This record gives sequence, structure tokens and C-alpha cells, in this order.
Amino acid sequence: MTETNREQALCRQIDQGDETALEELIELHRHTLTAFINSFVHDFETAEEIMIDVFVDLVSKKAVYRGESGLKTFLFAIGRNKALRYLRRQKQPSFVFLDEAEHHTIATACLEDMVETSLRRQTVREALQQLRPAYREVLFLLYYEGLTNQQAAVVLHKSAKQVANLAYRAKSALRTILEKEGVTEYD
Repeated sequence: MTETNREQALCRQIDQGDETALEELIELHRHTLTAFINSFVHDFETAEEIMIDVFVDLVSKKAVYRGESGLKTFLFAIGRNKALRYLRRQKQPSFVFLDEAEHHTIATACLEDMVETSLRRQTVREALQQLRPAYREVLFLLYYEGLTNQQAAVVLHKSAKQVANLAYRAKSALRTILEKEGVTEYD
């Protein structure tokens, strides 16, 4: 059974009141969804609360999954919207730049747990922080989360072509920054 078919089956079971299906679905997506939300709010506890709200909306039918996109894409779109709504209420910047990162030790610790601590990966992370927020967001969705251009388009409220163009510009900008840092080979 493919992941999409399994997710759809879990959604049907949740609709029928199966709590173990809900637990399985949460366990399947909680870590990546929390990390994605945390990239906006820079507070791991808040990110976890928003992640829980996403699943509450799914179960309480505030957010209705119709199967038009992958469930992961659907959850990330809800998570992004909730994170942006939270930021509007808090009036905080949506991304932290390197000079502000020391004030966000929880977010940094979370990211360090998710990414190997090799020098090359650290250089790439630092280069990513120098990118425009839209570039960081599209690269995160496409390469860290493995979403397709179409799935990322749903999350970002753009067309697949716009996502492809944005990703091309983001990779070009990242390559330029990495070359300035002396990195000439890319994994």
C-alpha cells in the first residue's frame, strides 16, 4: 500500500472514530510538520501547539481533507496558514537571520538535531539563512520535505510553474553564496 493510499485509509478510519488511526497519522507527520512550523515561529513549544491544532482541525472537520492533494501537502498548508496567522498576531518576523539566531536557542537545537553537524551542512545552513525567506521556504519544502512542485504550490499558494521558477532562482542564489564561501562541490 502506498503512503498516499495508507493516509487515505487512515483518514477514513479517523472519520469512523478510530483513535489508533489518528495516533498513527500523527506519529507519521508530527516531527516534519513541527519542524516546518518551527521554521516560521522559532519557538518549538509554539510549533508543537500549532501542529496539534492542525490535527484537531482535521479531526473536528474544521479542515476537510478531500484527497485532491497528498495528505502531507494538506497538513503542511494548514500548518503554514496557522503559523502565519500566529505571527500576524504576535507581530514577529517570520524568519530569523544569522545575527538573531543566538536568541533562538530552542529553534537552533531543534534544527541541529535534524541535520548532521558536519562542516559542509553547517555552511549550507548558514548560506540558506542568507537567502530571501521565500527562497528558504521553497527549498525546505522541495528538498528537506521532498514535496513535488505541485505539492509545494498548494502549500505556498502559487502555481507549479511559479514554484519551479522560485526554486531555480533560490538554487542559483544559494550556489552563488556557497561559491563565495569556497564550496564548489554540491551534494
